[in-house]
Amino acid sequence: MVSVESAAGLLPADQPTPRSPPPPSTTTNQTTTKQKQNDTELANIEIVSTTDMDEYARTYGLEMLVRSSATAGDDAGDDATKARARQTVEEPCPQCGHRKLEFYTMQLRSADEGQTVFYECLKCKHKWSVNN
Repeated sequence: MVSVESAAGLLPADQPTPRSPPPPSTTTNQTTTKQKQNDTELANIEIVSTTDMDEYARTYGLEMLVRSSATAGDDAGDDATKARARQTVEEPCPQCGHRKLEFYTMQLRSADEGQTVFYECLKCKHKWSVNN
C-alpha cells in the first residue's frame, strides 16, 4: 500500500487526497457586498397593509348581512336587501318614534329555531333585527 503525504500527516492510498477550497473570486465578494447593501436598505422599509370589512367582502364575493356605517347611508347599496320582499308594520321606531316600519325575515339559525326579523324605519332609516 502506498501512502500519500498531507498537511495532517500520511493518508492511506485508498482515501482521496483532500482538496483546499478555491480562492474567493471577485464576483463572489461583489455579490456578498451587494447583498449586504440590499439587506441594509430593506431593513429600514416598513410594510403596512390595511383593509376593512367592505374590502374583504368585495374581495371574496361575500354578501354583508349588516352594512358598515360607512356604506349605511349609500342609497345605491345592498341590492340583495332591496330585492327582498318587504312588508310594512305600524310599530314605533326605537330611535325616532315614527310609527311606520318596513321588515323582512330570514332563517339565519337552525331550522328548529325562529326566523330573524330585520326592521328599517321609513323616516330615519334606522335598522335593527330581532330573533323570534
